[in-house]
Amino acid sequence: MKKYFFFSLSALAVLGIFSFGMIPSKSYALTLQTGENVDIPAGQNFPENLYAVSGNTTVSGGITGDVTELGGNLVFSGSSTEDALLLGGQVDITGNSGGDMRAAGGNITFSGHAAQDAAFAGGTVHFLSSSRVGKDALILAASTILDGNIGGNTTVYADSAEINGTITGNVAIHAKKISIGPNAVISGNLDYTSLEPASIASGAKILGKTIHTPAVVSQPERSVLATVAGYAVPFFMLLICGLFLGLFFRNASEAILLPGGTVGAWKYFLLGIGVLIFTPIVGLVFLGTVILAPLGGIILFSYAALLVFAWVYAAMFLGNWLFQLFDRRSLLEISWQGIVLGAILFTFIPLIPFVGGIIDFILFLLALGLLSLALGNALIWLRKSVLVHRR
Repeated sequence: MKKYFFFSLSALAVLGIFSFGMIPSKSYALTLQTGENVDIPAGQNFPENLYAVSGNTTVSGGITGDVTELGGNLVFSGSSTEDALLLGGQVDITGNSGGDMRAAGGNITFSGHAAQDAAFAGGTVHFLSSSRVGKDALILAASTILDGNIGGNTTVYADSAEINGTITGNVAIHAKKISIGPNAVISGNLDYTSLEPASIASGAKILGKTIHTPAVVSQPERSVLATVAGYAVPFFMLLICGLFLGLFFRNASEAILLPGGTVGAWKYFLLGIGVLIFTPIVGLVFLGTVILAPLGGIILFSYAALLVFAWVYAAMFLGNWLFQLFDRRSLLEISWQGIVLGAILFTFIPLIPFVGGIIDFILFLLALGLLSLALGNALIWLRKSVLVHRR
């Protein structure tokens, strides 16, 4: 490992086993459905957790356990006895979950039932009048329309929020524009923060207190749209860069990531730590000398560029490693489905409290070590080729 580390530092090499599990609420087995299109028709039942990953996914059957959908266009019109999780672009939920209902996407439409809590994040989130949530609801969106029924408390963070449904508990809203429609019934308090007082229709019923806290405008305001963009921009960067590197340079990318799927992956994780810490130190030391200052500048500039490659390859490894795991393949193979899955998971894993950021960082260090290994091998080959040519 020392020779790889030495050569990686000289050329500024940058890319453990990562144990990521989608842990179900109960101890069920799982079924993985993948492809360009996944369609689980009504009447088809699964006695275990279901994971569906594709460009277009429709789940209309029954699941005894959790259901997880990942992809571009998602439809959930079936039922699950436990939680439901949907991450995609267009998300349409008409089905029921016996546990929590969670979704993130560009546009989310919800007209189903969640026996427990609901948590949605997206560009637009619309609870239709037929929607039902047994307990609490949390919504983060640029635009929120709530026409359904919430059995507990409701919290909304949005640019614009419209409430025209029935909410049994308290309502807390943080938004620029707030509208309470004529059909709204709020059994608890309405506590909201906005620049202007909310527009409350004459037919609206608020049984508790109405509390308005003026929004602070002394500092630049970060809108919810900017918050959503904060996840959308890195996702699309990971997706585009991953598709380019993974599909146009598939053989090279597979050669880089292949050792990460073996039992010795921890060595490359440690190598990534070493490269991350010591490479900028070497660059700064060189930068402080007269003779080696240009080399130090090159090292630091290359270091920054290669960290970006490590970020992209970390997401690519995650998605394709999961496919290798679920398909029980002996070797890691890169596919567009794995790249899409990796971009989605790597973007949203940090939302998991405490451990999310740690998981992403572990993946990043592993990718850093894998790139370092590849660059070290390339330098060794180049050095040998030069020596042979001189002879």
